[in-house]
Amino acid sequence: MKAVLLGLCFLWGSILSLNSHAYPMLSADGSLLTGVEAGGQLYDVMFGDAVLGDIYPASVVGQPGWFDLANAIKQGIVDALNALPILPTPGDIQGCDGVVAQGWPPGCLILIPDQLFGSGPSVRFGDSNAAGLSPTEARRDSVTRIITVLDTYDTSDYGQLTFAQFRLAHTDIPVPGSLTLIMLALFAARFFHLRAS
Repeated sequence: MKAVLLGLCFLWGSILSLNSHAYPMLSADGSLLTGVEAGGQLYDVMFGDAVLGDIYPASVVGQPGWFDLANAIKQGIVDALNALPILPTPGDIQGCDGVVAQGWPPGCLILIPDQLFGSGPSVRFGDSNAAGLSPTEARRDSVTRIITVLDTYDTSDYGQLTFAQFRLAHTDIPVPGSLTLIMLALFAARFFHLRAS
C-alpha cells in the first residue's frame, strides 16, 4: 500500500513539474489575458475601450525603450492568443464587437501606441504594427502604421479597436515545480525515517 501511495505521489509530482510554466488564459469577459511572455517576463494584459491620453500619456510613450517594450508585448499577445486551446473570436475581446466595418480588416485590432510624432499639444500617437485577432488567427497587422491620432482618440467609437494595457504578472505563489520538490523531500524524509526505525 505504501508503495502504491508513494508511486501516486511521484506521478502527481511529475505531472506538476511538467506544467510549471504559465499558460495563457483569457478571462470569460475578454478583459484580461494572463501568461503573456515578452522579453523573458510574464505580463497580464487588460483589454478595453479608453481615451488614449488617459492611459498612455506622451510622457510614457516617449520614454527610451518604450517602442521595443510595446512591440514585445504586442507580439506576446499574438503568441498567447494563438496558444489558447480555443482561439477566441474577435468579439470575445473586451472593446471589440467582432462586426466587420467597411475599410477595416475583419477582426479586432489591439492597440498599444509605440511612437510619437510632433510635440506639445498637437503631438500625435502611432502604432507601427498592432496586434490583431481575426476569425482564424492572431497576428500582427500593419494597417495601423498609416494612422496617427491625438491623445483624445477614443476606441469606444470604433468596434474593431481596443486598447491593451499591461503590467508585470505577480509570481508570489511558488510554481508547481517547487511544490513538487518540497513534497518529494518530505516523502523521502518520512520514508527514510520509517526505514530507520
